[in-house]
Amino acid sequence: MDISTFSKNNFTPKKWLKIVFEDRNCEIEIEEFLQSLINELQLYIEQVNSVLEENCHRIANNLPKIIGEVEILNENVMVLSEKLKIIKLEIETIEKNTDESVISLEKIDCLKSTLENVKQTLHEADNWSTLAADIEEYFDNGNIEKITSLLVSMQQSLNVLSNADDYEDKKMQLEGLKNRLEASISPHIVKAFTTSNLDEAVKYVKIFNKIERLPQLLKYYIKCQKGSLCQYWKSIIDSDQDLNLVEQLRSFYDMLLINWQKQIKWCDEVFQSINMVDMVIELYADVLIDLDPSLACCIDTSLKQCSQPLMLLLELHYISSQFQQNLESLHVFNNERQLLDNYLWDYYLKMDSHVDLVDCIHSIGLTIPIVMNIVTEAQNRCIHFTRGCAINGLITALKGYFLKYIDKYKEVCSRLSQLTCNKENWQLLKSCLSFQQIIGELLNKIKKFEYQLLKILKTQKNDNTIEHYSLLILNTVAQREYEDLLNYISDESNASLFYNVINVIEKLSFELHLITYHISFKPISFYLENAKEAWEQINNDTRDLPDYSYSPLEYITQIGEHLITLPQHLEPFLSQENTALNSVLQIINKETKNIPTEKRTYADILLTLVACGTCQAYGDQILNIRELNKSAIRQLAVDIHYFGNVLEELGMRLTENLQHILSLLCLTSDEYQLKSIGFPPKLVAAIRQIRKIPSM
Repeated sequence: MDISTFSKNNFTPKKWLKIVFEDRNCEIEIEEFLQSLINELQLYIEQVNSVLEENCHRIANNLPKIIGEVEILNENVMVLSEKLKIIKLEIETIEKNTDESVISLEKIDCLKSTLENVKQTLHEADNWSTLAADIEEYFDNGNIEKITSLLVSMQQSLNVLSNADDYEDKKMQLEGLKNRLEASISPHIVKAFTTSNLDEAVKYVKIFNKIERLPQLLKYYIKCQKGSLCQYWKSIIDSDQDLNLVEQLRSFYDMLLINWQKQIKWCDEVFQSINMVDMVIELYADVLIDLDPSLACCIDTSLKQCSQPLMLLLELHYISSQFQQNLESLHVFNNERQLLDNYLWDYYLKMDSHVDLVDCIHSIGLTIPIVMNIVTEAQNRCIHFTRGCAINGLITALKGYFLKYIDKYKEVCSRLSQLTCNKENWQLLKSCLSFQQIIGELLNKIKKFEYQLLKILKTQKNDNTIEHYSLLILNTVAQREYEDLLNYISDESNASLFYNVINVIEKLSFELHLITYHISFKPISFYLENAKEAWEQINNDTRDLPDYSYSPLEYITQIGEHLITLPQHLEPFLSQENTALNSVLQIINKETKNIPTEKRTYADILLTLVACGTCQAYGDQILNIRELNKSAIRQLAVDIHYFGNVLEELGMRLTENLQHILSLLCLTSDEYQLKSIGFPPKLVAAIRQIRKIPSM
């Protein structure tokens, strides 16, 4: 019942009664409804009178004390004001007397800094000598890790000794030691690069990074790869004597394309911070120039042996052009991935974890249209450059891009889960709902983009010219992957190009739903914990009071206020036209089986789940009671009845279990045995035990 209506200036009893009777459930008799209404009004009147009387009594008792404290506070303020004036004068006097002392202290501090620098230089000079002596021992026993550590320490010492007279000599000594280390491990480096041993290669990258010689290690990599590729060419020429030059060159080009994909992936894991794409291209250029026997020599020999030299040149030109186009295609999509990662990093800077959570959520929402514009541009580049034949590479790049982007959403979700508390935090709840809406919007955008991409692929499947174009720009492996993709979208009625991405978003959305529910329900759980103490106090009261003297206890009124207030904060999210939250609703329906089908918005679902959860927790709490006397039983019935009224205000009802509990509590001890028939036996037995009614 909304009693705030009574305080309005235009309130009239007749009008109010008319509205109340219009909202009455037709199944309830008028007399019963009037009696219930009168009881509720009496309870409210008693409650308001009690509160007013208590507040007036408290104010009357505390007023003399407050007046006395105000007078004391006024005297303290005056005393403090006088003390501040004295302190101000003392500070002014100290400032006048200490000007010269401060200047002297500044000079002493400057001298101290100079002495500390000299001390540090002397220490590093001594440290250099010690390190130079110790490193020889480790060179003798071949302890690479210790040698690297000492070289790093010597490097740091040398930076401090930059103004020393023998700086250049020490620098040359350090370079000599680095050369010795490099020479000792060079066979192992060559082996690691030749066999593509990832762990060993990473280890040497760390060593050369520490000693500031990473460019030298890259030279080892280039040399090893060049030697391996040139050796492969020589093996083709020597072993495949029956093949003509066109077939030999095609075989070599195919190997280079396979090697490209393998090496780019391997280098990303080994060299990480270095863009190896351009370096590998330069490597291939050097390899083609330094082949033994050279291409020019092989072509000359083949031309002399060929009856149609012009046709041979045309074939060689064709397969070389095809190799160039394939390599360009692979290069573009490696750069595409790098470009997407760079964009992502720019937006990550705007969503830093130290930013206020509300601002962070707002920033993420603003990035969605920007991110989708980026992926649309990537799609357009793919169509323009390869006519869509290299769309497999685009999909792979975009999957990685989306998953990295979603990682920031996971961070925000984690921050939200850490902020739950026992008290109402409506701002946190709104943040959860706003973020849920953003996740739903992202999900819709990705699904729409996927739909457009599928339309493009289906159009390509029916375009014969695309098939010929794919033969020109894709190698054998890429062609097979492209054909598999086209077959997949035609065979599957609900084909998905970004299934993994969509699955991750849906799981994140459901996780956020659980967090939102937990934030909404946590205060209710806290209030129910307080119910135990309230019931114990009433159970100790053996007085037989009339029915009108009972009013709902504080724990249940707090729960009621929380539930009544909840829709006000959910109101901005109640629109059925909110497509983002409607997508989330589908996820919740899929994951949760007990959702009422008539609920059409996510906010409705959340409110229903909180109310149902409260009924379940309330019922469990009641059934855990050991014993209640008659007075406490009547009080509990009043509490449940009040809770039922709150649910009716929200358009819901008590669960069947709570209705049974209320009915069993209202039965007299004499009629309990007879009238409890038809109720669940376990529930009947539990309430009988609580009420200490003997079984017949």
